[in-house]
Amino acid sequence: MSSTPQASQPDSIEAPHRSGRHWLRFLAWVAACGVSGVLLGRLAARHAGPGAANLLSPWDIGGILVVWLVVIVIHEAGHWAGGRLGGMRLILMTVGPLRLTHEPGGWRLGLFLRSGGFGGLTVMAPGADRPIAQQLRPMIAGGPLASLLLSMAGLVLLVATSGRVALYGGAIAVVSGLVLAVTAIPLRIGGFPNDGAQWRDLRRGGRSAQLRSVLAALSAQSLSGIRPRELDGAALAHAHALDDGSEPLCTAGLHYLDYVVGCDRGDAAAAGHALDRIAARIDEIPQGLRQAYAIELAYFEAAERGDAAKAQAWMSRARGGLVEPASRARAAAALALAEGRHDAAREALDEAERALSRQFDRGGAELLGDQLRALRERLAGA
Repeated sequence: MSSTPQASQPDSIEAPHRSGRHWLRFLAWVAACGVSGVLLGRLAARHAGPGAANLLSPWDIGGILVVWLVVIVIHEAGHWAGGRLGGMRLILMTVGPLRLTHEPGGWRLGLFLRSGGFGGLTVMAPGADRPIAQQLRPMIAGGPLASLLLSMAGLVLLVATSGRVALYGGAIAVVSGLVLAVTAIPLRIGGFPNDGAQWRDLRRGGRSAQLRSVLAALSAQSLSGIRPRELDGAALAHAHALDDGSEPLCTAGLHYLDYVVGCDRGDAAAAGHALDRIAARIDEIPQGLRQAYAIELAYFEAAERGDAAKAQAWMSRARGGLVEPASRARAAAALALAEGRHDAAREALDEAERALSRQFDRGGAELLGDQLRALRERLAGA
């Protein structure tokens, strides 16, 4: 699956007249997977040799898991290569439980634990010198193309070799072919639009594609170091004009921008209103990103509204996911301060300040630094 900072928003609420078409696509995908499995199974039985099944051992269970990870790595690397050709830069890549981020100090590898996911995600920031659509096309197409080439390579191994090598070639062909089917046929997976859905929406254009492009451009400004209060106001107003509320993640991304702009301008009422609108539809946001919004709600309830109970409830929903360490520690500090646990607040603030330099959203890091200083001053006066 590919993504830009704001272009991974799914349309998880389908119009009634489109639900039948959605199920037809899903059934077509299941049929394609079944037929592919049968054909490849027969090829494996024919080319791997009559005693091929006896070659398998308990260690091959781990081997199949390695094949799966390799297939996902190749798919996501295809997105990265396509994005680079389009002039984009990598922000984040997840493969199974691993997360690779490009931070100001260099690359950082860590764990990405989320429910229901052993796939991948690539997040890239568009450049400012080319139209967004021209950059997105090669990035979106790169993943399925890489999976297609890898599946063909597996078939070559299956046909040209024998024994265990042929069996693993068949496994590569099957798994990469399944990834190709899952990503190329337009679907929503876990709330995210897959590559086929993103490609289709990009070709169709219209309000949805325009909104994603505007949000991606605004996110690129923030990633480059522009503070929220200095973001392009005309572009933000244009995004509001395009948003009709039909795409929960687009709408949430837009309200999040309203929230950080309100925070950076000292307008707590506007920031709170934007967060409340996110909270009203947070269950429509897929796991992974949902936690990132929950952590902001936890911070705001504790720091601005002084409601420790609500803050704690949001903290419990923010475990795991795409939450930056500094943001999580900031929310923990605000909650501890609201509960009168001053030593815990001090420790969390220290942790947040240490992690701040690793925040890959440089514009957002400026705001977060101000919030940490405000919490530190409040703690000193407590």
